[in-house]
Amino acid sequence: MSIYIIHDGNKILNRVVADNPINVGSGLSCIEAIGMWDGYIGQGVNADGVIPDPIVEPVVIIPQEVSMRQARLALLTIGKLAAIETAITAMAGIDGEAARIEWEYAQTIKRDHALLLSLQADVLAMTDAELDQLFIDASNL
Repeated sequence: MSIYIIHDGNKILNRVVADNPINVGSGLSCIEAIGMWDGYIGQGVNADGVIPDPIVEPVVIIPQEVSMRQARLALLTIGKLAAIETAITAMAGIDGEAARIEWEYAQTIKRDHALLLSLQADVLAMTDAELDQLFIDASNL
């Protein structure tokens, strides 16, 4: 017994288990499957009847921390560095002083840092997805 793939020349339609390739009718073909193929149903078959490798979406890893150098360069690249620095300078009281110390002296910044999250909507005007992308971009600098 072997596993056979039924396809129409463009897409894999189904699979069957049989002793020999089966007659599948007009416009369809039946070829022996070699290896794993369950993830292929609905995917294309090339002109030689070969099943392509499965389509695997790349896994995007969002850095949870970048260096302050990377963060500042990424913010500069998108034109937001001056706005962040102005906002931090304008913060009053002990919270403002703490924010300035964090911004000046921290070696890294975490994606979930309270200061960053407090500036995300108003100063950066970024969604979570956009901030994730900023961290991805920053990590490559």
